[in-house]
Amino acid sequence: MSVSFFRTACFFLLPVRGDVMICRILSAVALLLVCFHPHPFVGAQEQPLPGSQPDLRALEQDPANPWHPRMDSPRLLTPEWVGDQTTQAVIVLAIDDMRDPAKYEAWLRPVLNRLKQIDGRAGVSIMTNDVRPDDPQLQSWLGEGLSIECHSADHPCPLLQGGDFAKAKSTYDRCIDRMAEIPGNRPVAFRTPCCDSLNTVSPRFFAEIFSGTTAAGRYLQIDSSVFMFFTSRDPELTKDRVLDAQGAERFLKYMPKGNRFGGNLQQHFVNYVDNYPYPWVINGTCWQIPCLAPSDWSAQHLQGVHNPVTLDDWKAAIDLTVAKRGVFSLVFHPHGWIKPEQVVELIEHAVSTHGPRVKFLNFREVSERLNNAYCGGRTLREQAPAFLEQHRSSVKAQRVLTALPEQDQQVLTAVLQSPQRFGLPPVRRPDGTHNGFFVHDQHLCWQNEETSTLPDLLVRVPIETVLQQGRRSVAAQQEPLIPVGAAVVDVTPDYPVRLTGYGNRLTEASTAAVRIHARALAVGAADDLQSLLLTVDNCGVPLELTESVYQRIAAQVKIPRERFAISATHSHSAPWLRGFAPNIFAEVPADHGARLAQYEVELADKLVQVALSAVQQQVPATLHLGYGEAGFAMNRRALKDGRWSGFGEVPDGPVDKRVPLLAARDASGKLVALLVNYACHCTTETGEFNQISGDWAGFAADMLEAEYSGAVALVAIGCGADANPSPRGTHEQARQHGRTLADEVKRILTADGQMRRISARITAQLSRIDLPLGRIPTREELQQEAADKGVTGSRARYFLGLLESGKPIPSSVPDYPVQTWCFG
Repeated sequence: MSVSFFRTACFFLLPVRGDVMICRILSAVALLLVCFHPHPFVGAQEQPLPGSQPDLRALEQDPANPWHPRMDSPRLLTPEWVGDQTTQAVIVLAIDDMRDPAKYEAWLRPVLNRLKQIDGRAGVSIMTNDVRPDDPQLQSWLGEGLSIECHSADHPCPLLQGGDFAKAKSTYDRCIDRMAEIPGNRPVAFRTPCCDSLNTVSPRFFAEIFSGTTAAGRYLQIDSSVFMFFTSRDPELTKDRVLDAQGAERFLKYMPKGNRFGGNLQQHFVNYVDNYPYPWVINGTCWQIPCLAPSDWSAQHLQGVHNPVTLDDWKAAIDLTVAKRGVFSLVFHPHGWIKPEQVVELIEHAVSTHGPRVKFLNFREVSERLNNAYCGGRTLREQAPAFLEQHRSSVKAQRVLTALPEQDQQVLTAVLQSPQRFGLPPVRRPDGTHNGFFVHDQHLCWQNEETSTLPDLLVRVPIETVLQQGRRSVAAQQEPLIPVGAAVVDVTPDYPVRLTGYGNRLTEASTAAVRIHARALAVGAADDLQSLLLTVDNCGVPLELTESVYQRIAAQVKIPRERFAISATHSHSAPWLRGFAPNIFAEVPADHGARLAQYEVELADKLVQVALSAVQQQVPATLHLGYGEAGFAMNRRALKDGRWSGFGEVPDGPVDKRVPLLAARDASGKLVALLVNYACHCTTETGEFNQISGDWAGFAADMLEAEYSGAVALVAIGCGADANPSPRGTHEQARQHGRTLADEVKRILTADGQMRRISARITAQLSRIDLPLGRIPTREELQQEAADKGVTGSRARYFLGLLESGKPIPSSVPDYPVQTWCFG
């Protein structure tokens, strides 16, 4: 299930039983619902954006899509373009990542010497990041027949990242201009960094970067970033070469999967074609020379360095390429993943098995031969080849979107017409440029500079999932109005009280910088599965308090337990509820404890009060969903060698900046309630701030209620354990972040095409599991920690007390609740 399409939000933290703090999850899942236009029940707020009608056929025929060839696509056979009929296959040995020519000379020398024994030249291409143009080694290589090509100046992985398109173009352009400064070198080829392990290749790159020029007017002619897998699906291939000894696919085992990047697990690799070892044209400006799967990186990732199986599979790939009369580029590195002797052995296999039927060329030689054969000696930009129309016709025949039934095409058209309604990126950016949209393996995908922190580095949504939810939209639009009510109550204590969230605050807060509140949203009638959500400006609500409040409400209102939830905003400047993070303070004076107990009783009463008030104030209403974005969340998990090394600001770390918004409107269209979610800690105010406050969440709710008189604004924290507000440290900054969120909610509510009506049906589930804990400290370790005067010592003494009384230290959290609400 794609995170871009279904919104899952972790709403609040709370502890259970004594010494363990756990995370209770309430998942608000917004199902995709599509409004057909001009369907009679499409309301004013559901009108499509003018002039934004997508053309499904144009989308599936996008010339910038680098993965369009299929096994049955027209082929540019090697004998047709290489210049002689004897040569059946071309291999480009292209080594990556060069910055240090001396290192590459030492590694490559055995390979170069063996190649020169064939025909007196060393046809190798070096994909380079940066070198001194006057390095004498470069001239020596050029004289031997090598070419110095481009791999980006800075090796960003991915190339498009951080919302900075200009930075991506800069590292590309600077590399081209740098390689062109090498006397006698004319770079023609590019390889995208990390293309063998991650989804770093994008149609946006080919449409908006490769097709352009540097400031000096330079451009490249070849890209070699798309991988090609041989499979048994090709009837032309012998099974003994595409299958291993066990009968399994020889090459598909190298499909990258399970890589961790930026804290995200990469599971779906899309940068490949299968059974197509031929050149093809991308966007009318680029020759694509496919890379052979595996690279040496993906091989060692699967089966370790220097593995003889890797070499055997490469040999089989050469045999298959000769049989197919094709071409491939071998991706390798001097980083210890493969030995130069193994590359030499690969060359020996090609020569001894196939002789002159295999030719080793560099990328410059490949471009010259392709241009001579198909462009009259000119480049693709200067002369479109005659075969291009035939290839375009082949792409037209590859129907995916337009092969759907007419009604389903209407569904997709409606989605892509106003994708922001469904939490999806646009097909084209506001400036009209390509947004990295493509269709791959029955999925709608986007890869661009905004997707670099997502799993798989892209937005990836199954087409069938879109259709399933879209078909439900008609029923949702025709549903009758349902009861919706909301209420708010002030929960600010008028006496000193301890705050929680930071262990360094040991005195009570005697003042409130701003009032704090609890809010409630009631959806549905009591006789028709009513649901009740409460939010409260607090760091966390203990399970015992939640259950007690529920029992009191359920005694007066019929509501199943799975349809009741309390969401804490996780403000670190709110009164401590002692069942939450019970070990955060080593000692609590008796008078502090007495006032905390008083507040807990008062808060429970007010939570019951606000819940019943929301039920009593229900009016017939509709629900609407929209999405926006706020930028103040910053990843806070600093990593070193893939492991957490402490808190800090990590600008390139994963963070969800999207803002899902649920709005309830009465029959006249007036707002009844808002529920907004943002995945970020409520920690703008730090431990030095010892006044009561709701932080950014509290400010946002207050500002929205001031803006929309009579409406109640509930703010719920999302899955923001890895995110802090930025900047942070002051009460005023909390106000600014609240203003940012409130302004974005206002924009979503007022902008055309941002909100859509959804079904008010809520599917609710509540399960309880035993949540295992990490390693339990030994008695000896606890005895050492017990001398600490802070919270560490307090916790150790508590555990030692359990052991001395004959009780074990818990190894799991029993009955840990996991709760989901699904709208639609």
